[in-house]
Parts: sequence; structure tokens; C-alpha cells
Amino acid sequence: SSFVLGTENHQTTKGNIIKAYPNPAINGISFSGIKIAEGKPVKVEVYNLLGNLVSQTTLTQNYLSTQYLANGFYIARIYTQKKILSVRFIVRK
Repeated sequence: SSFVLGTENHQTTKGNIIKAYPNPAINGISFSGIKIAEGKPVKVEVYNLLGNLVSQTTLTQNYLSTQYLANGFYIARIYTQKKILSVRFIVRK
């Protein structure tokens, strides 16, 4: 049997689309649809599908390392100055 892995794009409150790529990720993911201002890092929390917090860090660029994550499905919650964004991604090594 065959199957397709993937996640959907998520629309922000202003109609912008946030994406995580490559998806599935091996070593890390990049985010499109958000801007991180220089000198203003954003907090990111990574949750597994059971809702457990598995990582918390700050980003100074649109890249998150996934080397420490086991294979599976995750949700990244990104705290910008104006809103909280969520995007799903898959880690497959």
C-alpha cells in the first residue's frame, strides 16, 4: 500500500499563509509567511500530537533544527510580537 505524508498550510488571522518546509523534515525546517525582525527573536514551542511540550527555543531566523526530535508529527507554536501562529510538520529521518 502507498500513502502520502504532508501537512496543510495554515492561514493566519490576516490571511497570510504560514508554511514549514521541507516537510517531512530531516535536520530542520524553515518557515515562510512570517518575518523575524533583526534583534527581535521569537519564541517557538514544539508540541507532539499528544499535546506534550517537547522543545522550547527562540528563533533569530526562519529556521528550526529538528535533529533532536524523533520521527513523528509535531506542531510548532510561534509567538510573534502581534500574534501566535501554529504550523504542523513531520520529522522523518
